[in-house]
Amino acid sequence: MNYGRVIEAGLIVLAVVLFVSKAYVLSVTNYSKDYAQTANRALAYILLNSNCLNSSEFIQYCRQYVDDLVYIQWAYGSTRVRLSVSSSSICYTIIAVAIYGPGNYSVLEIGVRG
Repeated sequence: MNYGRVIEAGLIVLAVVLFVSKAYVLSVTNYSKDYAQTANRALAYILLNSNCLNSSEFIQYCRQYVDDLVYIQWAYGSTRVRLSVSSSSICYTIIAVAIYGPGNYSVLEIGVRG
């Protein structure tokens, strides 16, 4: 009997068991929270259905319909506008980029309380 092959097979089984256990732990502990998914879906709907990201109408729309809004920051070229709605420092950040053409884009960052 070849003891080297038996040890090799045992180490392979051990490596597979360790990999499966670590993968299971990562998949169970790193799931996305339900409230974060709900906020992402709502804000994605707002972003997709709005005509312009660089207007005060969009900011007012977000303030009216997003209850957990912490801040909105809009950047267009060198112009930056930040509107703080709440004093919460812990929030989820959602960033959207609207590209209008070469070199013509705006970046919208929305903070949502989690």
